[in-house]
Amino acid sequence: MTIRRDKTSKPKPVTGTQSTIPKVSQQPNVEQIQRFISDSSSENLTPDTLMYLQRTIGNHALRDLLPKSSERGQENGLVQRSIVKGRNRTPIASADTAAQDIYDSFKHNQSIESEFKTFDQLKALITLNAIKAEILTRQYLTDNVVRNVLETAKLVYPVIENDLIRNQTTQQNAVVDGIKVSPIASASVGDPRAIKSPSSKVDFHAPAITFDATVGIETPSAQIAGNYVIGLTQTVISVDRYFNLIADGAKGKYEMGSVTTLSQPTNDRNANSQPPWYNANAYSALANGLQVKKVSLFDMPGEDFSSNDSTFTVKSIKGIDKYQTWLILYNTVTQSATFLREWTWTVDYFDTKIVTTVDDPLGKAIVGIPKNAMLTGERARDLLKPEWKFAKL
Repeated sequence: MTIRRDKTSKPKPVTGTQSTIPKVSQQPNVEQIQRFISDSSSENLTPDTLMYLQRTIGNHALRDLLPKSSERGQENGLVQRSIVKGRNRTPIASADTAAQDIYDSFKHNQSIESEFKTFDQLKALITLNAIKAEILTRQYLTDNVVRNVLETAKLVYPVIENDLIRNQTTQQNAVVDGIKVSPIASASVGDPRAIKSPSSKVDFHAPAITFDATVGIETPSAQIAGNYVIGLTQTVISVDRYFNLIADGAKGKYEMGSVTTLSQPTNDRNANSQPPWYNANAYSALANGLQVKKVSLFDMPGEDFSSNDSTFTVKSIKGIDKYQTWLILYNTVTQSATFLREWTWTVDYFDTKIVTTVDDPLGKAIVGIPKNAMLTGERARDLLKPEWKFAKL
C-alpha cells in the first residue's frame, strides 16, 4: 500500500523545534518565531522550515524577520538560497547553476506548461546570461521566498520572451500603415478520440485544436494604433459528415442516419461573437508604441447525440471537415485585413475514431488575401443542421 503525503500539509519541523514554532492553527507568535530564527543553526533553517514559516506569518513578515536574525545565517548563505530543486528541495547556491536549471526547465516543460509555448522558436536566442541577469535583478536568490525551479522559470520566461520579441519587432519592416509585427504562432492538436458505443450519449466531437499567437507589434502613432486589432479568424471551408446509429429504447429499435453538409466557405465564430473574430480570446486591440500581444483560439468541431430512454450503438461513420485559420491585423475602420499566418486543417471521421490533422503547426507566412477567407457573413454553426432519416427495425 502506498501512502501519499497531502500536498497541502505543512513540512515537518526540524526535530527539537516543534514546541518552539507555533502551529498554523494557532495565532502566530512573531516574537517567538524571531527568537527561533536567531537561535537556529544553518542546519535547522532548511527550505522546508522557511516555507512553513512563510505559511505561518506570511512572506513579507518573514522577510522582515530574517535580516534581524543572526548575521551568522546570512554569512552561511541561508538567505541567499531561495530557489530549490528536486524532491529533496536542495537549495541552489549560485546564479549560474540556477540559470542552467531554469533553461532546462523551459526545454523540458515546453509542451506541458503554457508559459513556455514559444520556447522552441526562441531557444536559439535565449542565453544563460539573460536568465542569470533576470534572477539577480529580481533577487530570486535573496528574496527569502522559497520557490522550486519550475516556479522560478515561470516568472523568468515571460520577461525573457517579451524582451526578445520586442527586439525582433523593431528590426522588421512595416506591413501596413507603418506598423511593424513579429509573430510567433503555433497550433497544437489533441490525440485521436475513440468513439464509445453503445451509450446513451455518443460523442462525435473532434480532438481539440488550439492556436496560439504571441505577436510583437510597434505602431507609429496612437491614431493608427486605435484603428487596428490583432487576432485569429477562422473559416469553415466545407463539412461532410455521415453518421449511422442503432437506437434501442422505450419506443423500440430504430436505425438512424444523419447527414451534415456545408459546401461554401463560411465564417466560423461562437454565438454572440462579432465577425471576423472566433471568440473574445481570439483578438486584442493595439496600444500605441512597442508591445507584445497574445491571442488564442480553441476549437473542437463535431456533434453528439443523447437520450434519456435509448442506447445508441454506432453502425458506421465517415466524412471530413475542412478548415482554415488565420492570424490577421484588422483595420476596424476600413474592415480590411493583413494576413500574417495561415493554417489549413481537417477533421477525419472513421468508424472507431476521429482525427484532427493540421498541415503546418507553426503556420505559414502568407501574402495577399486568401480566396477562402470569410471575415463576415453568416455564422457556420447556424447553417450546420443535420438531416435525419429513421427506419424501424
